[in-house]
Amino acid sequence: MRSEDLGPVAEAAAVDLLVVGTENEGYAGPEYESNWRDIISSLRSTFSGELTYGALSYVGRPVTAVDDITFWDALDYISLSMYLPLDSDDTPTLSEAVSALYNNRLVDWQTD
Repeated sequence: MRSEDLGPVAEAAAVDLLVVGTENEGYAGPEYESNWRDIISSLRSTFSGELTYGALSYVGRPVTAVDDITFWDALDYISLSMYLPLDSDDTPTLSEAVSALYNNRLVDWQTD
């Protein structure tokens, strides 16, 4: 669906928050900033709710990630997806997975 069509649909459905894109690796970096600003502007003209974009959390990695997004200021919220390893075992117990989630060494993992 095109952004100019999505705004009125979201407005009619009384949506509170709209995600304008998610993990658009390859076309969310600085070279596409004007395109994203146009999309956001188009949505704001027909949608009264709040807007966000969901970026990957891989800061410093060779993918389009949260630190590459240059249009955050045009949005209401910063959203990010974090894909954290929960255990080195292929079949951790629920308790092991929960413990790993809350005790994850994110910085060490991201710089491996």
